[in-house]
Amino acid sequence: MSQAELDFLLSLAARFRTALQATLSSAPFDLAASDVTAILDAAILDNPVSPTININSCFSALQQDSDRIRRLQEATQSILMAALTEAEQQGLADSFFIHYAPNLGQGPDGERVKWATSADLGTTDFQFMLKGAVKEVGVLVILNRFYHRISGHYPLGADFNARQAPRDHSALLQLARDHFDPALMPRVVGVGDTLTSQPDPQHPATRLRGGSDRGFLSLVQALGEAFQSDNAVLFVDSSGGELTRPAIDPRRLASDPWQAAAGITDADDPLHLNFVFPGGYQQYTAFFCSLADKRAPSGE
Repeated sequence: MSQAELDFLLSLAARFRTALQATLSSAPFDLAASDVTAILDAAILDNPVSPTININSCFSALQQDSDRIRRLQEATQSILMAALTEAEQQGLADSFFIHYAPNLGQGPDGERVKWATSADLGTTDFQFMLKGAVKEVGVLVILNRFYHRISGHYPLGADFNARQAPRDHSALLQLARDHFDPALMPRVVGVGDTLTSQPDPQHPATRLRGGSDRGFLSLVQALGEAFQSDNAVLFVDSSGGELTRPAIDPRRLASDPWQAAAGITDADDPLHLNFVFPGGYQQYTAFFCSLADKRAPSGE
């Protein structure tokens, strides 16, 4: 990361706060100053390399009104788009992108926002990120270090990082094929909690599939197939009733799994979930601890 990129990122949280304050204080929101201050303290995430606006804290003040939330999503997107335009004007045109979570996959202009409806409040996180800083690249970074630990050799080079990696799925998979020894490939377990699948409003016969974890989970699945390493894809339902969004319905899992996972995956989804945890992180944590106990050497 260049100093110019870092300086730009470090300037954004304060600017996001000012812009969101102006948005919430004016029509059509017109929130009280005390409410706005409390919202801003929770909504502006001053992450050094991924400054974020998380609008979850706005929902109560907006009375869960999907129309008003949709307007706030549009306004928040505009705030980040303005920052992206400014970056381009400063000579940083190829440095950043906007990540929406959850999203509806890639469109011609980047990730698609999942707009709020009465049944699903959609995108809540608007993140301004360095290009290349995506989870699927992280899979190869971790594997590169793993190979070094067991062989003393970095297949992708000691300095391999996210900025050097290709950005599309097929190229990442080919990079792994070209450099990783199949005999040393471990079994990889990918765990995610953000996947989406819904009909395309413009083309109802097709589906829009996305979610922040889809890319890296798809790569984990593809690596398992390419290296015959029996990888696994796990989905943890983190909705917990806190947000209006699709959730796993455990009552239907056995009889109608696709309806049980409606809005998350579908029968034709190329990403196959091997295990789902409708009980959220608590269920997954209990499973993980139980598995660790069973694998621990006797007496430990």
